[in-house]
Formats: sequence, structure tokens, C-alpha cells
Amino acid sequence: MENKKEKYPFISIIFPNWNGKNNTLECLDSLEKLNYPKNRMEIIIVDNGSTDGSQESIKKKFKEMKNSKWFTLKLIENQKNIGAPAAYNRGIKEANPDYNYIWKLDNDIVVDKDSLIELVKAGESSSKFGTLNGKIYYYNNPNIIWSVGLKLLWFIGACIHIGKNQKDNNRYNSIHFFDHLAGCSVLIKKTMMEKLDKFYEDYFIYYDDIELSLRSTKFGFKNVYVPTAKIWHKIHRSIKKDNPKFIYYRTRNSFIFMKRNFNFLYYIIYIILFFPLSFLKILRWWKTPININSYINGVKDGLRH
Repeated sequence: MENKKEKYPFISIIFPNWNGKNNTLECLDSLEKLNYPKNRMEIIIVDNGSTDGSQESIKKKFKEMKNSKWFTLKLIENQKNIGAPAAYNRGIKEANPDYNYIWKLDNDIVVDKDSLIELVKAGESSSKFGTLNGKIYYYNNPNIIWSVGLKLLWFIGACIHIGKNQKDNNRYNSIHFFDHLAGCSVLIKKTMMEKLDKFYEDYFIYYDDIELSLRSTKFGFKNVYVPTAKIWHKIHRSIKKDNPKFIYYRTRNSFIFMKRNFNFLYYIIYIILFFPLSFLKILRWWKTPININSYINGVKDGLRH
């Protein structure tokens, strides 16, 4: 990449916030340190009706950051929680129309100063690279990998993380193509984003990122892992794994995902396998009626969606 600022592709950084003030501020702190021209980046935060004072804190932080000549620092304030996919869609609608990439982030990540430039270098090397991500570590265990990519197991309607819980070593130090990329940080090329058009808002939370990677391959693009782009993720900070909301949306959305992206035969096989494969989860929750109810409601709403 040339050293002239005007030659750097323009990046629209977009992420939602919902009662995650401290996470969002720490994410912004890391974005401030990016080794990338500030006038070739904009940040758009979509607040989903937070009640923890996020809005004022973000405005204050943006005021401090304006001295660094960012192209745009924008806070969109929703009156209620419209869900993550809808928040991303609203942010993209407000993005500079001349953007070259959308950097879709979660608010609970911290990025290395060279992460963006490494992703962009890889993205510019091929027109077939549609979505890109880096080496993602646990925030609380910064030398242990959380994900380098995802493998879709369609028969359970979910993905497994490649590299999870492994120490950082030479095994994942080369560019690689994966079925899917973890959705907490994805750099999306404009040509890919234009084909996708928008994220499916009915998901509300979860599975929009899996669908993004799946659509990328269907459009003829590659999902690219870039090992030199390093990111740290605060896993399940917003919603814990045994939270009723987590159980409901993960259950419901698995059915929606299969219906939207696979043919009828695959969907029927998924339904047949779903209940026996879920048995261990039910055993874990049987003493917690609210979790069982969330699971049942997720199944019902997913089947009839």
C-alpha cells in the first residue's frame, strides 16, 4: 500500500451499543491507536436505547477524538433496542457513500494498532476477498486463541471455532480461507456489501454473522483469515450463555438460518437431528424452568417463523 494518505481505502467502522458503556469506550480507545490515517476512517456507533449513560459518555469521548481529524464520528441514538442486525443496517445507511470497506465490529473487542492496515492490505490483494478477519484472542487470556475461523456443521445448525483454546503458535500464521469468520470483527469489501444489501433484521441477535460468511461464498467471494491482524474479544459480556435470552435466540435463529440458507431436505434432516442433539442441554437446564421455557419458545418460534 502506498504511503500517500489519499491512496488508503476509506473505512466505515460501525458497531452497536446497548448498555455497554465501558466496553464501548475501551473499544474506542483501541481504535484511536490504529495505524491508519484518521481522515480515511469514520466511526458510526448505533446506540440501541441504552439506559446506562452510554450516550453522554460516547459524545464526550467523540469530542476528545475530534482533534485527531477523523473523517466522521457519529452517534445514532435509537429509542429502543432494535437488535444488532438492524443497528448495523442503520449504521451502513448513514455511512459515507464513498466507503471502500465496512468494518463490522462488536463493542466488546479491543484491536491491535496494526489490525486494520493488515486486513486492508490483504483485502486489496484480490478482488475475490469479500470478508476478512484476524486472529482473535480471549480478552482475559490474551495469548490464547478464541477463533481464527469457523467450520459450519449444518446438521446442527451451528459453527465450531477453529483454533479455540490453543496457545498462539506457528500453526495459524498464514493466510487461510474458512467457511465462516467470527462476527465480532469482519472487514467487508464494498462489492460484497452491495450484493448482500443488508443484514437480516429478524435475527435480532446471533446468526447474522454466520449468514454473512455463507452469503459471501455464494456470491463468489472468499472469507479470509489474516493472521497479522490481532483482536481481543470479551466473550459473552453482553449476554451470558445460560441467559434465557441467549438460549431463546440461539435456538430460534438456528431454525431460521437453516430455512433461509438450505434446501428443504437439509432443513428436514436438521429438524430430525435437533432434538436428540439438544438432549444434554435440556438435562443441564431442567432445574431452571425459565431456561426450559426459553428453549421451548425458541423451538416453537423458529419452526413457525
